[in-house]
Amino acid sequence: MKKSCPRCHTIIEINEKELYPGTEVVRRCPLCNEPITYTVPKLSTDVESALNMMSETLRDLQKQLTDIRASVEAERLAFVTALKAAEERARQAASDEKADTQSGDTAGNSLPDTLQRLSIAANGVVFDMVYVEGGMFDMGCTPEQQGEEWSDETPVRQVSLSGYYIGETEVTQGLWRAVMGAPLAQHAEQGPSIDALHGEGNDFPMYNVSFYDAMKFIEALNSLTGLTFRLPTEAEWEYAARGGNKSRGKKYPGGDSAGLVAWYADNSGRYTHPVKSLRPNELYLYDMSGNVREWCSDWYGSYHDASQKNPTGPVTGYSRVCRGGGWYQFARSCRVSARASSHPASRYTYQGFRLALSK
Repeated sequence: MKKSCPRCHTIIEINEKELYPGTEVVRRCPLCNEPITYTVPKLSTDVESALNMMSETLRDLQKQLTDIRASVEAERLAFVTALKAAEERARQAASDEKADTQSGDTAGNSLPDTLQRLSIAANGVVFDMVYVEGGMFDMGCTPEQQGEEWSDETPVRQVSLSGYYIGETEVTQGLWRAVMGAPLAQHAEQGPSIDALHGEGNDFPMYNVSFYDAMKFIEALNSLTGLTFRLPTEAEWEYAARGGNKSRGKKYPGGDSAGLVAWYADNSGRYTHPVKSLRPNELYLYDMSGNVREWCSDWYGSYHDASQKNPTGPVTGYSRVCRGGGWYQFARSCRVSARASSHPASRYTYQGFRLALSK
């Protein structure tokens, strides 16, 4: 902007871009020193309003950017925390595996010579029964179970048992077919409809089996072999799951990490898996946790603190005891002391059974 001196008419330059609209400016003439007054023109109302809106928008954007930065930082910290926790769990699992290996555990399928077993054939299918030496143990929520227990796991009671045999694995589909003459799919068609099969093959555990179905199977197997098979009592099941008199006091049968010994909700993919795929417990029994939940012979009832010898549970009841959890359950249900029950006529795709045999 050019402005003329009122005295000597010298022309001077005034830079409006450096001045705020509406500002009064006083300059001195470079020749006569006469003051030259100039007022920078105000912006139109529309332009000023637009500038104010732009200014407010800029402030909003700056606030949003600050909030986004804070949110990103919070997510970063949460991710770092979760990553550290996952690394710690992985280190703990590796430590558990190393300790178990050093203490004599193994994922192999062979049994030490010090363990007794029976190999039994039924219509060409061979299965093994492992001997559990009699002894005494604390049944229920022992110290390693505390923090995850349910109320029906107490009070802890001292139980003594005579020796018995228990199945090395859950009853497989191959053994079921050899005894009953019907594969899993045909058995499933005879009962309530199910949405889908959850694992099929001779080495997979039999499932969708009611308590009554298991008893029919046992009756047929006894007729076929001339032996007297039965379901284990709840006390026998827990004693065997703990490792009998070789127990190392683990939370799950064979370890303190469920993923090493059990197919359960976190690793099963919602399917059963071939038996003996994971680590056995101290007695070289497989899948005592997970894969399929197992029927016991007892009626379900509350615990009492009195010591017992060879307990068989209540005389009568509404539901039968189930133990070990299955592919559908979380780790808490797979602990050695965790209890469950079901009506004896019920069938579930995570429900199977394991054999027992008195010495």
